[in-house]
Amino acid sequence: MSGQQDLESAGFPALVRVEGDRLKIRIERAGQTAYSLDIVKGGGHYDGQLIFSPAGGWSGSSGSMIANAEPFFDAQSGGPKLRVFDLSLLDGFLGSGVQVLTKEEFFHRLWARIVEHLERA
Repeated sequence: MSGQQDLESAGFPALVRVEGDRLKIRIERAGQTAYSLDIVKGGGHYDGQLIFSPAGGWSGSSGSMIANAEPFFDAQSGGPKLRVFDLSLLDGFLGSGVQVLTKEEFFHRLWARIVEHLERA
């Protein structure tokens, strides 16, 4: 069963859609938004990076960015990694500062943080 199906069976209908260069995640409970996150490919200084923001909070040059992730090839491990800079990502998703994660580690932490947030809702 997918994560989205798990959420829906627990009473949290989820919508994930792509609009241009933006991935929008919306999770509801009782008809109200319980969690939202926009992920957009950055430009300018953030070119090639993913920018994370609350719903509608990042316009590409201003807004409320809460984290960014820069993909890179890690020669030591021989594979791709993400350099994640946390500016209070998802209420303390990683803590402060920069961490280097595999995509699997990143998505595992993101999913755990979403579930934690919804359990408090």
